[in-house]
Amino acid sequence: MILTALLGERVQVYDTGNRYSGVPTTLVHLIEDLAAWLALNPLMPVIADPSCPQTSFNHCWDQDRYANFAKHIQSYATRMRTALDEQDKDKSVKLWQELFGDGFRARATASASLAEAGRPTSREGVTRAPSERFIEEMGWQWAGGRWARIEARVANPIGTGSVDLRRSGFAPVGRDLYFTVTTDAPQPYEIWWKVRNHGPDAESAHGLRGQITPGRGPRIHERTMYRGRHYVEVWIVKASPAITTT
Repeated sequence: MILTALLGERVQVYDTGNRYSGVPTTLVHLIEDLAAWLALNPLMPVIADPSCPQTSFNHCWDQDRYANFAKHIQSYATRMRTALDEQDKDKSVKLWQELFGDGFRARATASASLAEAGRPTSREGVTRAPSERFIEEMGWQWAGGRWARIEARVANPIGTGSVDLRRSGFAPVGRDLYFTVTTDAPQPYEIWWKVRNHGPDAESAHGLRGQITPGRGPRIHERTMYRGRHYVEVWIVKASPAITTT
């Protein structure tokens, strides 16, 4: 139950075509996102029961068990990413077998390796905003082994303080939003942001955006202006073209 609750909260609403394009890709992204969340929470947080938010699962384990769980998830995330990115099909299968046992087999009819399932999918069929850019079209290569995480806060309009956007699930029009990225990638690096709006309100106002913008720093301010399902992406960009993303 605890694992189900933790993984369920890691599911993202942006870039689902790439992040959840197949079973191995979905698994790796969920475990990596869980590992990043655990790294940001070294002390056991309150883990609410989704069926009854007034109660929690914390009575089921203690700090030592939580720390042990976090250590193993970090290890699994690294090993799964290695298996997914392995270009040789036989080597990829062997790496997955080290995780799931010898009973794991590649389907004989499969036309692509597990590693190929992790590559960014084509953008065909995706409606592109007039000024939109996609990072995979800019000549950069993806690098695993590092994490980056966005914290999104919605400012309180009638006083001080803010609420976690991940928990609230939405922000009314006219609210100030603050996005902060943290990462374990070593300096030096650049931080590139992308804000993409959706919906008829944004489209009619020519506010779909979608540009990839360097130089905004680790914390950016936005303001909700249009109804719709929008998203924010960030990339940690190293001088040697390799990217860690969230």
